[in-house]
Formats: sequence, structure tokens, C-alpha cells
Amino acid sequence: MANFIIFGAGRQGFALGYFLAKHYGANQIAFVDIDKKRAAKTAIELKKLLGPECKTAFLNAVVEDCDNKAVKLVSRFNVLISALPHRFNLELTKLAIKAGTNYCDYGFDEGVVARQLELDESAKEKNVTVIPNCGVEPGLSDIVAVGGAKKWQANGVEIYVGGIASKPKTAFRYAKLFAGVFDEYVGKTVVLEDGEIKEVEALGGYSLIESGDCEEDYEAFYTRMPFGPTAKALQNAGVKNAFSKTLRPKGHHQVLMALKELGLLSEKPLWVGVNRIIPLEITERLFDQNMPEAEKDYMIFRVVFKKDWKKIQQIETTIYCNRETGLSAMQIATSSVVAAIAQKLSRKKFPAGVYLPHEVADFEDILGELIKMKIAPIMTLEPFLENKEGEG
Repeated sequence: MANFIIFGAGRQGFALGYFLAKHYGANQIAFVDIDKKRAAKTAIELKKLLGPECKTAFLNAVVEDCDNKAVKLVSRFNVLISALPHRFNLELTKLAIKAGTNYCDYGFDEGVVARQLELDESAKEKNVTVIPNCGVEPGLSDIVAVGGAKKWQANGVEIYVGGIASKPKTAFRYAKLFAGVFDEYVGKTVVLEDGEIKEVEALGGYSLIESGDCEEDYEAFYTRMPFGPTAKALQNAGVKNAFSKTLRPKGHHQVLMALKELGLLSEKPLWVGVNRIIPLEITERLFDQNMPEAEKDYMIFRVVFKKDWKKIQQIETTIYCNRETGLSAMQIATSSVVAAIAQKLSRKKFPAGVYLPHEVADFEDILGELIKMKIAPIMTLEPFLENKEGEG
């Protein structure tokens, strides 16, 4: 039975602890948080939620700095998982390597991930496996896209992922699901076009997606997603055209374009009297202050595989919030994937070194883990997952 130490006892840390205890029977789960009371509260609430049949020991630990004391503490655990904002991930990766403890995180920032990848030799010397970017996007989307492209010899791959507030009542056509959403709406990402990797602007590539059995139609467009490494892997696999788009409710994109035209998504400093402001920061602050929290949410995940522009396979799931556990769809989708990878790290299923998820994780195996956890039905154009469950 494995022992896990989770840095960050917020919403994602809570969900991660839930999946590791309920579905993988973790022996010990320790929480580290700058707010010591929150770490203790998370441990208590998880024990209460999971009930007396849960044998996992939930602990709260104190780490003041990444010093020798922290190294000694972390060395007692099989896996260190960062559920903190991505700016902390590099230092936590170094801490895990020093302690000889495997590591994974939710990722997102390409700059941070690039520096984590530079620690490959150090990780191998300590026989440690490090896997950043283990959420949904990046994470599951990359694992499925690269693995599926190889399996079906696709030369076109389309990724659509979106966290959706159920029936938003605002003119913004959205509600608060997670912090920092506006960071995705500025800057650039990349696509694979005619075999070449090209930069594109966030909010570009607009298309309308029919919902099928879901609540409404959706808009798909580029956002600042770290798609570069995946585009390169797909290019190496023979894919000629590929992109990743974010899904939002119909009408949301028009509001974003209006904000952009007004300069309210600009990251360039602006002087207002004697005050220097960043318009994007003001927009984010006003959104956080004035937008209601989403009462219910769901996440759509869809990867389409094409050959010579003809669809040959599609993998899709829609994940809904869970009122019984209090977990949002965002928590369920991201933390279930991180938990599946963390559990495999605890059993030394991956070689030592620093890897992106699609480099070491088998996409059918990871989908099997989600099926076993009963996260949501996984729909496919052509069946290939019958009776497929992860090995645990």
C-alpha cells in the first residue's frame, strides 16, 4: 500500500486525496499547505466523507522550506504530488528528486515544464520518475491524442475540452469555475498545419460545435494551452494537422472579443492618472468580484482522429459534478487522472527520468482506470474499450 504527500490542501488537493483513498486504497495521505488549519481541515473532512470503511490515514504535515528537514519528510512517501499553482512546481520537483520520491503535478505552464525536463539526469541518478502536466488538458488530452494517433495511424487530430458552468444566467455566458481563467484568453498557442508547427493567437480558430445530447451548442476556439510538446509528438507520429481548442457556451466568445477590442485583455501597462495598471489584471479582479460561483458544472472531453480528412475514431466523455461528494466536474476530471498516474508512480510502473505523460502512459490503460473509477461513460465512434479496466 502506497503513501502519498500532497502539497496543496485546496479544492484539487481535496479531490486528489478522495480518489487516492477511495479507488486506490492509499495507506497514508499527508497534506502540506501554507494554511496549516486548511491542511488539517481537509484531512478531517475527507475522513468524514469516506466513512469508517476507509482505512487510509489522513495526516497534515508542516514544511517551512525545501531544506533537509523537508527532504527527510518527503523521503518517507512513495509519491509527492503538487496540487499548488504551477509556479511552485519546479522547486517541488527538485525537492522530490533530492528525497528520492516520485513526483507528478497538474502542470500547465510550458516554461516551468521545460525547466522540469532539464532535471532528467538528476532524476535518473536518484532513480526517481517525474511526470508534470497530468491533468486533463494538458494531460489526458495529450495521452489520448498521441496514443490514439499511433494506434489508428491518423494524420489529423482535433482536441476539444471545456469546463462549462451549467445554464449560466449572466450576459458573460459563464460563471466562476476556477481561478486564472483569463490567462488562457491572451497570448499564443501552436497548431500543426500541413505538417508544420505554427503559432496562432488565443481566441482565434473560432468554430461552432453542436452539442448532441448535452445542454446547448458550444463555441470552440484557441486558448493559451501548452500544446507545443504534443504538437511535436504528433508531428513525429506522422500527423499532418492537429489542434487543441477550448469549449465554452455559445455567446461567450463574442463577449471576449469585445473585451479584447477595448484593450481589457491587454497585458501592457497603462497609466490612469498617477496609477500604473495592467488591464487584464483589472478584468480578472472584476470577474472574480462580480461573477457568481457556478452552482453546477460539467466538462466535455473530445478527441477526434481523422485520416485524409475523414473521421475514423472519436473518444468522448462528459463529466458532471457530484452532489453527494461535493466535487465539481473540474475537480473530478483533473484529479482522477492525476490520481491514476500517481498510483502507477507508486508502483514504479514508469522508468526513472522526467517525462511528459504521453511519453510513458498508455492511453488505453489510463482510460481503463477512469472506467474502473466510474468517472463517466466513455463514448467511441468505433468500439475498442470493451471490458477495458486499468490494472490498478
